[in-house]
Amino acid sequence: MDGLERCLRHPSAAELFPGRRLSYNTPGWIYAGAHMPFDPRHYSLKLRSSTIKVYGVYLGVDKIGHFHDLGHIYFKEFQKLRRGAKSEEQARRTVVHRFTRGLISEAAIIGTMATGVHSHADLAANYLGFKFYRNLTEPVVVRDRLHPPLLTRVGAHWRTNMHAHPEADILRPFISDHMNEALNPSLLEWSMRASLAARLAANALDILAFYADERGVTRPREYFESRMRELSTIDGEDYGHRVFLDDQMVTIANSCFSQ
Repeated sequence: MDGLERCLRHPSAAELFPGRRLSYNTPGWIYAGAHMPFDPRHYSLKLRSSTIKVYGVYLGVDKIGHFHDLGHIYFKEFQKLRRGAKSEEQARRTVVHRFTRGLISEAAIIGTMATGVHSHADLAANYLGFKFYRNLTEPVVVRDRLHPPLLTRVGAHWRTNMHAHPEADILRPFISDHMNEALNPSLLEWSMRASLAARLAANALDILAFYADERGVTRPREYFESRMRELSTIDGEDYGHRVFLDDQMVTIANSCFSQ
């Protein structure tokens, strides 16, 4: 994550994209002051990620690390389970459960215990990365479309398939609004919720204007509720979303509209 942040801020990156803002960060960060100063998780939340736009999707730089690193860990665990005679579905479910609810998971060490945040968007990035690694050598369904393997075995070697040429945007199908924490909000520890809800309410007009439709019309509360439900699975597959514990979530729908 740090390496990508440095690349985005390097002068050479600005030269490649003149007049473009490559990443966005603000002092008024959503998690600023979410924990008491003496809570050690207050310091872990200071490790902020910039927001970037990838194929039209707004996401944190950290989601690239989740996609690349955790996705690969999912894939290796999946392969191990398959070699151990687990069915494809059993292996997939086991991997998702392990990294959603296990010791090293969003529900424990790398999520709630570290920051107080159980990020559905992180879990989605993990899972989409996992699907990408599977797609290297096997067909996968992404966005309701079957995508053929990116590689083909030729003897002892692998060859890139014709559709996976450099201009093909092979990552595009795997980047989606599932990675956007505003549209796919997290579960939060109780002590954080009031602070975040107040920040969203204070910035409600700007947030709703940002997510306005193509005509600039503010979308209703129902739109954001519908999007949350839509993003709770990926192609109908469970990726670990703790479905709609609304009292544990601070969302655009429950914080940016007058009651």
